[in-house]
Amino acid sequence: YVAGSFTAFAESFPKEIFVRCHRGYIISLAAVRKFTKAVVTLLDGTEIPIGRLYCEETIDRLNQFFLKEIHV
Repeated sequence: YVAGSFTAFAESFPKEIFVRCHRGYIISLAAVRKFTKAVVTLLDGTEIPIGRLYCEETIDRLNQFFLKEIHV
């Protein structure tokens, strides 16, 4: 059980590793297989929706993460 708001809970995660992609979902960037503007597909095949309010930040963070992974 976590007391407080989901926003406060989401903000407790390291931003370099996690992103809030929907009002009810926080994902690990390292667990993402692929993504579109509407859906993130995780390595296990689970599809997570990307909410309108979180779309821009989620896509930006995923692009940055994957570009960094390619250049390593």
